[in-house]
Amino acid sequence: MTSHLKDSNILRTGSCKSTEAHYQSCCEDKFIQILQQNFGFPSEVSSQLPQCSCEPFRADIPDALRECIIVSMDLEMSKDQTQLSEIGICTLDTRDRQDFKQKSTSDTNKVLSTYSFGLHRYKTISKRFRYGEAEYTEENKLRICFNGSCELEALSPSQQSLVKKMELMPDLSEFPNMIVVDTCDLVRRLVKEETRARLWVILKFFQIPYCYDSLHRDGNDANLTLKALIMLTLESCKNLTWSSEQNQNRALLLDVAREAVPLTEWQLRKTTKEATVARQKAFRGMRFNMWAHNGDNDDDCSGFLLEI
Repeated sequence: MTSHLKDSNILRTGSCKSTEAHYQSCCEDKFIQILQQNFGFPSEVSSQLPQCSCEPFRADIPDALRECIIVSMDLEMSKDQTQLSEIGICTLDTRDRQDFKQKSTSDTNKVLSTYSFGLHRYKTISKRFRYGEAEYTEENKLRICFNGSCELEALSPSQQSLVKKMELMPDLSEFPNMIVVDTCDLVRRLVKEETRARLWVILKFFQIPYCYDSLHRDGNDANLTLKALIMLTLESCKNLTWSSEQNQNRALLLDVAREAVPLTEWQLRKTTKEATVARQKAFRGMRFNMWAHNGDNDDDCSGFLLEI
C-alpha cells in the first residue's frame, strides 16, 4: 500500500522462501492469473506457475481460487491522520457473471456492489459518494460482522449483504497475514514502467469515467480501483487468442468498467426537485375550461375559467 494511493487488492497466500523481488513477482503473476480465470478471460500463465513454496502457487491446486469474490478496499484517515474515518469496500462476485450474461440487457451497475462506512465520530456520510450503500457504523461492530460472530438479523440491510458476500474474508485483524498487491505496481508492470502512480492517471489511461472531486472518498475509490483491475486484466491478455465466450465476458466487464458516473444522492435530489418545479410551472401555465350544469332546463349553464 502506498502513501499516495490507499487502494489495495488483497490476496490470501502462504509464505514464499525466495527473494523479495521474486516474491513480489510471484504475487503479481498469481494475482493476474486469478483475475483472468475468474473473469473468464484467456490465460497463458497457468502453464508457467512460479516455482516457489507458496501454497496457492502449487500447480496441483489450480482450481482452488476459481469462482472468487474479488474485493477492493479503500481506507481513509481523518484530516489529522490519527484515526481511520472511512472504509470503502467494493466486491465483484464472479459467480454472478453467467447470470448477467444471460440477460438481454445487462444492468452493469449491479455487477459491482459498493459500500461506504463512516466510522467513529464522523457520522456525516459524504455527499460525494456515488456508488451503492452508505451508512455510519462503529469500527468494532464492522469488525464483529467480518469475523462472523454476530447475528445477521441485528445488522442493517447493507451490512447483511456485505457479510453474505464476504463469507470467505477473515477478520480485519488478519490483514497483516495477507499479501497486498499495489494497483500502481501492476500498472507499471503491464503498461509502462514510468507511469505516474495516481489513481486518476490510471482511470484516465483506461478511459474509466470518473469525477475528480469524488476521488479520495472511500466507496468511490474502492469502486474505481476494482474497475481499474478489470482493465488491467484485459491489458494483461490483450495479445492472447479469445474464444467467442471469452469475448462475451470481455464485453460485459468492459461495460462494467466504463459505466457512466452515477449521480450523488444530493444531485439526485436536486434533479428530482428541478423536475418537480418544471412540472409545477407547466401545470400553472395550463388554462382549464370547466363547465357546470345543474340539469335544470330553467337555469342557464354557468361557465367559468380557472387559471392556477
